[in-house]
Amino acid sequence: CVYRLPGMLRTYRDTFPAVKLTFSPLSTTEHIEAVRSGLIDVALMLVEDDIQAKSLCFQTLIKESLMMVAAPDHPLAGESGLTPLHLDGKTFLVTEKTCNYRRTFERHLLAEGIYPSQEIEFHSVEAIKQCAIAGLGIAVLPHVAVRESMLRGDLVPLDALELPPIQTVMVWHRDKWLSPPAEAFLDMARKIICDEPLSLQS
Repeated sequence: CVYRLPGMLRTYRDTFPAVKLTFSPLSTTEHIEAVRSGLIDVALMLVEDDIQAKSLCFQTLIKESLMMVAAPDHPLAGESGLTPLHLDGKTFLVTEKTCNYRRTFERHLLAEGIYPSQEIEFHSVEAIKQCAIAGLGIAVLPHVAVRESMLRGDLVPLDALELPPIQTVMVWHRDKWLSPPAEAFLDMARKIICDEPLSLQS
């Protein structure tokens, strides 16, 4: 929402100034149920794996890296040959527990037998980044969220754990009638958010 939607929403508003847009942050399960029940028209979700639901259509818009980053003066920054063992006992700055990519990260940590000394939970990606820059721990975020901070040198990547890419998926109901503005929202998302070939599932 923070990094990919603002430009698209401005274009959409210019095209459909009378349409009221309402955004509701939900977990993946809540998103799917809300679309299935007709409570919302379209959901945009970050997921690791493909999702299957007979009544819904899923379209992957973009895939990107999930990254661990830290301040340049972090003890692990600049270290060569990092392995998952280097992460044992470290402090991580993470999103809320319902976040898909946090669960992905924690699952891969546990698979390596690694346990953080502390996880500090935030509901704001910007808060996570600023705390990482301040040296409070290692942040785990999508590449789009940390790209500018890395270009400025405020954050550096830590390649100690190979994490799978995550994908932004758009979801709508297969059988629900969509108004022309809703159809236009889908088309605009495909054109603006997508930067690689699409996969369509239903």
